Amino acid sequence: MYFAPDHSGIALYASDFARYAVEQGHEVKVVTGFSFYPSWKKSKSDEGRLFATEDYAGAKIYRGYMYVPRQATALKRILSEISFLLFAAINFLRAGKSDAIVVFTTPVLLGVLAAIFALFGKRKLIINVQDFQVEAAESLGLVKASAVLKVLEGFERWSYKRADKVATISSGMLDVLKGKGFDFSTSMYWPNWVNVSDFHQERLSGEFRKKYDVPLDAKVLAYAGNIGNKQGLSVLVDIADQLQTEDELKFFIIGAGAGLSALSSYANDKSLPNLKILDFLSQEDYQQMLADVDAIFISQEPVEKDIYFPSKLLGVMAARKFVVVMAGDNSELHRVVSSRELGMVKNFGDIDGLAADIKLWVRGDIDTEAYKVRAEQYVSQMDRQPVLRGVLTQLQQLIDKED
Repeated sequence: MYFAPDHSGIALYASDFARYAVEQGHEVKVVTGFSFYPSWKKSKSDEGRLFATEDYAGAKIYRGYMYVPRQATALKRILSEISFLLFAAINFLRAGKSDAIVVFTTPVLLGVLAAIFALFGKRKLIINVQDFQVEAAESLGLVKASAVLKVLEGFERWSYKRADKVATISSGMLDVLKGKGFDFSTSMYWPNWVNVSDFHQERLSGEFRKKYDVPLDAKVLAYAGNIGNKQGLSVLVDIADQLQTEDELKFFIIGAGAGLSALSSYANDKSLPNLKILDFLSQEDYQQMLADVDAIFISQEPVEKDIYFPSKLLGVMAARKFVVVMAGDNSELHRVVSSRELGMVKNFGDIDGLAADIKLWVRGDIDTEAYKVRAEQYVSQMDRQPVLRGVLTQLQQLIDKED
């Protein structure tokens, strides 16, 4: 559902996996929709288009229509997914035969569609679960009707049983799979990855600060990515409010998403001179921002099953940026960052505590270099080449076993 030219979240990994498979000599066909994420808006040239066929890094891309609502409510998201699935089914037929299908979910029903085509085409299937849609909907209160969730859970279980491998991106998500009754013979750890060498290249610095009139000697703390309910970014506004007297500290919230309007209103009511909210950046502008900021903020509102590890953090750590995290102390994010001492971390909602720590950082009383070194060592385990080579090896073994 998410693919290049989108360059946030799942799109990064779906796109790069296709690129990598082509690099290794495989013929790759991609069934997807038209670019829309995270702004929830198609480009004018794509509005009203039903189908398109194009090339991406040597892969053949089959795009199909998808309804993209202006306000992404629960009902409208369901309608959006259904419209995508209808056209994706046609594009599966257009793409023709293959040895294997690799599907990146959410949504759950995309895994169901892929399982149907894998079943009738006798193709191997790997479902890469980037997010458990049922648990996310429950935790965030997006769908209140328990009957709907039970039906969705039934579809999910059926598709997982039809898959040769169900892959997840964190140890917490593997535990959820085990709780659903799937053992390690069918489940698979497939972490999100980063091309570490990309972040060792010298990036042009100074452009972001120049564009937004930030002094070279100021400390910059920024969030960049999707702005939704899960991020709970009002906490960063509150921290900026508390630290207005720190003249040498500037805050940025950069991105787009369903929560942007409410967050902007909340920030505007406070009229903070030390905080700027910017639209989602292009990939080039994002790299300039990453070169210029001193620290990256990541937050996650606590939910019942807090098992998600935000993929954007991998690139941040590879770029050797200081990480500031606010998440529930039972979450996967909090556990990994705190236990491995990868960055500054506080329980979600501890505004006073994190503001006090940030003040120490601004004044040079925290040794950020040690955190950066540990973070870089940690992220080296998720380097692109070994992660994707391992996935393709397992996929090839599944195909060879059938032969």
